[in-house]
Amino acid sequence: MTKLLEGKYALVSGGGRGVGRAAAIEFAKHGANVGVTARTKTELDQTVDEIEKYDVKGLSIPADLSTLEGVANCAATYFKNFDECDILVNNAGITQFADLVDYPIEKVQEIFNLNIMGTYALTKEVLPKMFEHGGGKIIMMSSVQGNAVFSSKKVAYSTSKAAITAMAKCLQAEVKKQNIQVSVILGGGVQTRMYEQLVSWGATNAPG
Repeated sequence: MTKLLEGKYALVSGGGRGVGRAAAIEFAKHGANVGVTARTKTELDQTVDEIEKYDVKGLSIPADLSTLEGVANCAATYFKNFDECDILVNNAGITQFADLVDYPIEKVQEIFNLNIMGTYALTKEVLPKMFEHGGGKIIMMSSVQGNAVFSSKKVAYSTSKAAITAMAKCLQAEVKKQNIQVSVILGGGVQTRMYEQLVSWGATNAPG
C-alpha cells in the first residue's frame, strides 16, 4: 500500500523533542524523508534514529535558528542532502513566565529572535524551492496564547505567537496561487519539557 507521504521531503524545526519530534516521526511513518533541526545534536540524532526505523532517510541539522546565520546554515545543509522540501514545519520556539516589568528585555529579544524571526527567515529560505518544485505545505506552530487566551506573565511569548498567526495568514494570501498551503496550528497545553518548565516557574495552568 502506498503511504500518504511516500517520496516526500520534510523539514521540522524544533525536531529534537516534544511536538516537533512527534511530527517528524509521524511523517516518517507515512513515508517522508525528514530533516530535523534544533540546537541540541544528541536529541536530533535520537529523533533521526527513530525516523530511519521506517526505511526513510533522516537528517540531523544542529543549528541556532535565532540567528540569521544559523537559519542560512540550516537551509544549506538541508538542501545539500535533499533536493526539495514538500513540507516545512516551523515549530521551534521558547516561552517565558514573568511580569513584563521584571522580565529582562534581552530575554524578550531572544524570544522574538527565535519565535518570530527564526520562523520568518526559515520560511524565506525554503519558499523558493517550493516555487521551483510546484508547491508545498507550510505548517506554523502558533498557540492559543496570544490568539484565544491572554494570560498574565506571558506578554512576550503571546505576542510572538500572535505574530506567527498573522504571518501564516498573510503568507497564505501571498502564495495560494503557487500551490502552497500555509496552515497555522493553535496548540494548547501538551505535556512536553516546555510545559514542565512553565509549571516549575509557577504557571498553574499552562495552555500553549
